[in-house]
Amino acid sequence: MVRMGTRSILTTAVLAWSEDARGQAPVPIAEAGVSDARGLSNTMNPAISLVGQVMGSGSSARQDPEGEQDGLGTGLSVPEVELALAGIVDPYFRADVFVAFEDLEGVAVEEAYVTTLALPVLTLRAGKFKAVFGKHNAWHSHLWPFVDGPLVHAALLGEEGLADPGVEAAVLFPTPWFLELTLEALDGSSEKLFASIEPFDLAYVAHLRSLWELGAASTFELGGSGALGQNFRGEATKVAGVDATFRWRPPSRAVYRSLQVQGEYLVARDRPDDPADMGGVVGLVRWQFARRWWAQARHDFLGLPRPSGTDPAQRTTGLVAFVPTEFSVLRLQYSFVQARQAPDFHEVALHLGFLIGSHPAHPY
Repeated sequence: MVRMGTRSILTTAVLAWSEDARGQAPVPIAEAGVSDARGLSNTMNPAISLVGQVMGSGSSARQDPEGEQDGLGTGLSVPEVELALAGIVDPYFRADVFVAFEDLEGVAVEEAYVTTLALPVLTLRAGKFKAVFGKHNAWHSHLWPFVDGPLVHAALLGEEGLADPGVEAAVLFPTPWFLELTLEALDGSSEKLFASIEPFDLAYVAHLRSLWELGAASTFELGGSGALGQNFRGEATKVAGVDATFRWRPPSRAVYRSLQVQGEYLVARDRPDDPADMGGVVGLVRWQFARRWWAQARHDFLGLPRPSGTDPAQRTTGLVAFVPTEFSVLRLQYSFVQARQAPDFHEVALHLGFLIGSHPAHPY
């Protein structure tokens, strides 16, 4: 939780972005390291954190003959344990690595990249990273507002989102309001969205983000995204999105009251699995009504537009969160799902998230 003091919300947001454009905790450079008898210095040690998730869920969805079930499914699980390492390489570069243990079975490097520190206005990044496409795609699962991700993101970008090796340039314009342009060139081998055959068939992503201060207590953010790449048919896959976020947090009651209203729309054309256009929208409201309590609501709609002959999918979700500290959260979520080509079903989940080690900053 970010506490607002005498600085305005917008100033705090800009400073947070400039310290770390990806929402992770900046690692300070020690002024002078103290070497031990072996000649080693602790100034080169990375900041380490471990984020874990434990969940129990139940669903009325029917299983298919192979035992697969839509939604969260039924049972106890450890959806993900993530190990994060971040550190200053030298005065010019910072490195971040995120290793995920999914369902305590598979191990994957979600992100591994270096970011420039010394360039004025311009920030460069290279490695494997989550593309800055809309709001949801860049978040790790433990930062999702709800236990599960939006329907439209899973359908168009995949459960893991758009994340490929590539390079990125982010420019912060010298305007009276916050205005940032991010351009990315990716490998274009994303399993869900792009499937380039030729080695130089790259995918390209652009994201423009603006943020305005509406007063001492509120801000409004508007973003637009676009992605272009080749699919396995050798044709162009195009994805576009727009997102808007309103935040309210009174400075005198910042610890006890806050409100966030957010919406995002995505549409894709010539997807690898279907040449027809498909799009969807997600809207959510998050209300903090006490120091450690949040109430949230979300509605997903997939099928705007939708391919002919298919049904839309909808989901309505409510969530109550108890946040005793910034290092743990307990969430109870209920959803009613109107699935595509399947009977409607209900699902409920109790989710525990915890963090040990270095405490990353929350993305604004």
